[in-house]
Amino acid sequence: MKTQLFHSFPVSSLFEELKSQWSSYQRILLKADPGAGKSTILPLFILSENLSEEKILILEPRRMAARSLARYMSNLMGYKCGELIGYRVKGDVCCSPDARIEIVTEGVFVRIIQDNPFLDGFSLVIMDEFHERNLFTDLSFAFLFDVQTNIRSNLKWIIMTATPEVERLKKVLPDILYLQTQGRMFPVTIESDGHSLETRIRTSRIRTVLKNALEKTDGNILIFLPGEGEILDLIKEIVDHPFDSKIQVLPLYARLPSAEQDAVLNPSSSRMIVAATSIAETSLTIPGISCVIDTGLERKPSFDPNAGLTRLVTKAISKASASQRAGRAGRVKEGLCIRLWDENDERLMDDFAEPEILNADLSSLALELLVWGARTPEDLTWIDPPPRAHYHQALSLLYLLKIIDNNNHLRPEGRALAGAGVHPRLAHMLEQGRRDGCEQTACALAALLTEGDWMAYGKGSDIRLRLEALKDGRDSHSKKNRRIIRTWQSLLKTGKVQRHEIEPEDCAALLCHSYPDRIAGLRGERIYQMSGGGNCRLKAEDPVQTHEFLIAPLVGGFGDIPSCFLSSPLSRELLLKEFSSLMTEDYSYNWDEKKNRLSTVVTVKLGDLPLREDKRVPHLSELDVSASLTSFFKKKGLSCFPWRKEDLSFLNRLRFAGALKKSPENWPDMREEALLGSLELWFFPLFVDGKLEGTIKEGLGHLLNWEQRQFLDKNVPERLTVPSGSRIRIDYSIPGSAAVDVRLQELFGLTETPLLGGEIPLLFRLLNPAQRPIQLTSDLKSFWQNTYQDVRKELRGRYPKHYWPEDPTQAEPTSRVRPRK
Repeated sequence: MKTQLFHSFPVSSLFEELKSQWSSYQRILLKADPGAGKSTILPLFILSENLSEEKILILEPRRMAARSLARYMSNLMGYKCGELIGYRVKGDVCCSPDARIEIVTEGVFVRIIQDNPFLDGFSLVIMDEFHERNLFTDLSFAFLFDVQTNIRSNLKWIIMTATPEVERLKKVLPDILYLQTQGRMFPVTIESDGHSLETRIRTSRIRTVLKNALEKTDGNILIFLPGEGEILDLIKEIVDHPFDSKIQVLPLYARLPSAEQDAVLNPSSSRMIVAATSIAETSLTIPGISCVIDTGLERKPSFDPNAGLTRLVTKAISKASASQRAGRAGRVKEGLCIRLWDENDERLMDDFAEPEILNADLSSLALELLVWGARTPEDLTWIDPPPRAHYHQALSLLYLLKIIDNNNHLRPEGRALAGAGVHPRLAHMLEQGRRDGCEQTACALAALLTEGDWMAYGKGSDIRLRLEALKDGRDSHSKKNRRIIRTWQSLLKTGKVQRHEIEPEDCAALLCHSYPDRIAGLRGERIYQMSGGGNCRLKAEDPVQTHEFLIAPLVGGFGDIPSCFLSSPLSRELLLKEFSSLMTEDYSYNWDEKKNRLSTVVTVKLGDLPLREDKRVPHLSELDVSASLTSFFKKKGLSCFPWRKEDLSFLNRLRFAGALKKSPENWPDMREEALLGSLELWFFPLFVDGKLEGTIKEGLGHLLNWEQRQFLDKNVPERLTVPSGSRIRIDYSIPGSAAVDVRLQELFGLTETPLLGGEIPLLFRLLNPAQRPIQLTSDLKSFWQNTYQDVRKELRGRYPKHYWPEDPTQAEPTSRVRPRK
């Protein structure tokens, strides 16, 4: 390549500093705007200057970008793609053993570094478009940091980004050389169509804006849309009502066949309208673009760890993404960007897109960490650590798939499943299919789940219909169907599709072991409860809604209840046979007041999905270990216990005694919360086969030791013996006090008020002969001296036959009308 071509790109301004500092730094951070040449010219400069002794490995977040860069760089250097510069992406390799630069996707890089942790043969790793922060971007970062820090200190590492994450990276990566350069971009005029952002795309609105753009500009037009569906709808609208027959209308999205993707990247003599997802934001250079129409939307996966589900969510892009998109209009000349939102919408946009690691299914990441040898994410260095809840959910799934054991250790087959290049669920299903002799069915099913459903409209959710169509060769004209066939073929060990070997009825058994958290039971009209938590809903016309159980591997969409897009009926017999080891029993309890026993409902569950209920009498062993029983009583409170009068009286005595200054040390806490927290010490031992065979008073007594019992009997007696000889129960229900209800005549001769525990005077609630209250006193001596005569006068008039002596302190007490003679 000619030297002057190097210096025609803005990144060339960094070459001298890069050369002079090359031997001093192992880590380099480069921030460069789009068009600077960082992805293409910088690696070629390093190669031409022999700065890298061995091969250069360039990581790209997207397959399309990896292929495009390899071809473009090879062309610049005068080589065929794969000779000097090659690429490796999933399902496509163009790279000779002698290639000096290998461009790979981050997912492929993880396989490379897992198999070759020292990265033998490579002396430089470049992470391009780092700002996209896909899940495998962060995983690659963590692995590279570990390797460079601990086992390969001479490995060079360059991180290239177009957005300012510099300060965060500097904190994580010490001793880093920071370089920055401007991009090569022409001015771009920003306009709005004058309306607010809409999350539902209207093709009529885009058509109006597109017509205006075609009149204002003369180059190619790039339209950013959130997803494949919107792209195909818009293209159909334009094809049915063309602006000009000479204008090409082309789609661009991740699942588009590589040949059709490449068609967008090749210069064309006719004017192009390219309808693309966010795949066109960075890395790719689409020729001749001078106008961008931006809907301001993107579709990204959003993971719910509680339900274990990932939904595709349409949301507003970040301000950084909006800037990246607008910049696409200024690569070749002055451009125009028309935004389908207004200033109020922009104020609500995030500054930067959220890294995928913060809101993604981490099952693949967790498996890769375990294969790497990391027991937890904390063993590695991250820019943003994986969220704990998401990571815990991922481990739970790996355990359900039997990839790890209950100590989170990899089982022997775990490493092989990680190398399958598909989600752990599908890797597990493929392995099971090969083991059970139904590999063709398993691979066809995995391909369908990977590439998407081509029967999405009006056919219901039954996966068996799709497998039957694949078996018969129907719908082979569909692009998506052809993609499924290619993926099906790539997953087969033999690489040869055998349609006749597909068995649609095997799909339930294959799926239920790979999606054990998506087993769903009917709970209402078209509503199914899933074993992993949450519900899903079938469409009104779906024929499978009559089945009691389904396996639902694909759910999502909008609304509170996700829609079920693909499912397979699952028989109760198969469910009980295959998952008996994973079923649990939940106990719920009720108190039968008539029979004085617990009644128990045992719910057999698979995860969160109830399968059946049994009523039984609980055994003692169950009571001893049952958290559910404790939870039941805590929820109901002490009021639900079968209290007798004696039980409540005893509890009040214990509480009174515990409040005395002289009470022994370690007196048991008798408050409700404490008693509910120690049921196993005093209440559960009273049960025999679920029936209460002892009193609560006896149970509470188990909480006292010998010394405490002695103190209670001596200082806080159950009854008071009054002068008449009656033994009257003391009422300890009054907080901080105690009282007795006693007829006045029974206290004659008692001059001093008893002190409970030597400190609390007893309260006398004095009664007349008819057992009605007449006076309260906790000072008998004062009552006899000051009040008795007035009371005596009143009582003599009402009860003349009764004994009312003038001096009660010397009189004979009696429980009768008059004392015995």
